[in-house]
Amino acid sequence: NGLTLTPATEAKSLGVFIGNKLNFNSHIDYLVSKTYSGLLLMRQLKVQGLITEGLEMFYTSNVRSILLYVAPAW
Repeated sequence: NGLTLTPATEAKSLGVFIGNKLNFNSHIDYLVSKTYSGLLLMRQLKVQGLITEGLEMFYTSNVRSILLYVAPAW
C-alpha cells in the first residue's frame, strides 16, 4: 500500500525489552530506573518509622519481584 516500514531498535514482549542485537541492555536500564524509585520510596518509609518486617515485605513485593520477573530468560 505504499507504506515504508522502518526497522525497530528494540521490541517489548511480555514486559521484556529485547534489543535488535538480542541483548537486554534497554531492559536492564528499565529495571534500574524502576527499582531505584522503589528503593527511594523504601528509604522514605524507613525514615517515617516503618518497622523492619514492613520494609522486608515492601522490598520483596516491590523491588525483588521486579528484578526477578524475567531472570530465567537471561
